[in-house]
Amino acid sequence: MTRIYLIRHAQAEGNLYRRLHGWYNSLLTEKGQRQVAALTGRFEPIHIDAVYCSPLRRCQDTAQAIYHHKGLPLIIEPELIEMGIGRWEDIPFGDAQVHEPELLNLFGEANPAFQIEDGETFPQMQQRMVNALYRIAEENPNRTVACFSHGMVIRCALCFFHGWALSQIAQVPHSDNTGVACIEVDGKNVKILYEADNSHLPRELSTIVRTYAPNQRRSAFAMGNQNLWFRPWKPYLEKDLYISYRHEAWLDIHGREEPFYGEAFYEVALRSSEQDPRSVMVAYLDHEIVGLIQTDLDQDAGEAVCFVPFVYMNPEYRHKGLGVQLLGQAIAVARPLGRSKLRLRCAPTNYIAKRFYARYGFRKVGMAKDSRVPLELLEKDIGLGYEEQFGL
Repeated sequence: MTRIYLIRHAQAEGNLYRRLHGWYNSLLTEKGQRQVAALTGRFEPIHIDAVYCSPLRRCQDTAQAIYHHKGLPLIIEPELIEMGIGRWEDIPFGDAQVHEPELLNLFGEANPAFQIEDGETFPQMQQRMVNALYRIAEENPNRTVACFSHGMVIRCALCFFHGWALSQIAQVPHSDNTGVACIEVDGKNVKILYEADNSHLPRELSTIVRTYAPNQRRSAFAMGNQNLWFRPWKPYLEKDLYISYRHEAWLDIHGREEPFYGEAFYEVALRSSEQDPRSVMVAYLDHEIVGLIQTDLDQDAGEAVCFVPFVYMNPEYRHKGLGVQLLGQAIAVARPLGRSKLRLRCAPTNYIAKRFYARYGFRKVGMAKDSRVPLELLEKDIGLGYEEQFGL
């Protein structure tokens, strides 16, 4: 008999930025790093003989909670990888909700009818995950093993071990980030001791607590009131929209003492948009415009930086936890271009914005040199370069 702990990775960018990540490689968030520390404490008194892990970095970084602290080698097992979702990789949840709701519903239900270009089906994914766990058990008779994997594949495997059809997957609880399931494998007989256990996480570190209402189990795919989607700005049709957003932001920073040069801001955005339509993106919640995110792909490019000259959220949508998805969109533009940092400017007295950026990993690196008023330069490491992301 082999005991296997099935452990979901800590909070990663897809969880935070509300983007669909299957085989897409991504980093842990700062909360995710704290979850890893809590997981380390949980497993400190538990003997582990071997540690297996999905090849994706979010799992490998989570696995440090055990293999690093126990001095064990990390065994990369490709079959523990998350479900491959083809052309959906790194698109916002909101995009699929608005444009392909029926397909997203099939995905959320783990429906065998779900199929997407260049992706896996649920039966394919479930079978390779189950086979991998059987094989790992065979390789480790009478031992205790930790397997670091992903939410969807773990749920599908547990569904199989319960003896249920995929259509019954709603009975398998959604696991928190770093949630733990424990199974005992004896040949083809599997006993589930527990699942989706996040007892090592204090409330403030739980992703589930902050995502779901009390006593409510909802899949992330059903959260239509929290998922943004984006489209390229239409510079000739939406000139007034852009300038009005810029003007409001200008007044917040400078007041009325400094003259506002709306046309100059517009020309910069227009050039960026013509260079790459994704450099200026309009954000939607369902069918309402809620904000805009602008990137400048030329400024500071020699430092592997993606400069973010403008982040805007409509006042009625602020303080609702939505703004972080704008940052996720900027990363989606920057990372495939090989940029390893986001950089932006912020007024020293804009304490609300500074707290927001600090919460999501931005740190002060200096002062802007080309501004008429003092502006701090804030920077965030987005880590994965093009080569690591795409395995080059």
